[in-house]
Amino acid sequence: MPLLSTLTKSMRLLDTAIYDTRIRDNLLFLDPDLANDVSLFDQLIRLINDYVESNLRIIDSSKAESLSKWLQENSKRLAIAQDCLRMLTDTTAQFRTALLKRKKKMGIDWSPLLKKSQEMTTIMGLPKSTIS
Repeated sequence: MPLLSTLTKSMRLLDTAIYDTRIRDNLLFLDPDLANDVSLFDQLIRLINDYVESNLRIIDSSKAESLSKWLQENSKRLAIAQDCLRMLTDTTAQFRTALLKRKKKMGIDWSPLLKKSQEMTTIMGLPKSTIS
């Protein structure tokens, strides 16, 4: 378990600096579908960042014995979060390709990712420490 703490020290949140101000300031001037895609993407990135940050806080403040039990208890939640991140990565690739090709319609089906993110937020909630 001491290795887990060492591994998480180098973890970083997903960077939102590239689009935070410039794109958000211009959402009103974008095509409505593209503005919706950008907004969804932004919300999903923030959801994942919140989840990662919450988990890192728990991991960093835990003792090895308690952490092992917490990881076992939360393995399903962590797997759902991992699926959500994988799906976001795949969708990001589609989104980027569509933007680079200057497509008018992105043609991205957000529904599987939104369903998974809803599962992440409503069923799971943000992680809570059950560590004593």
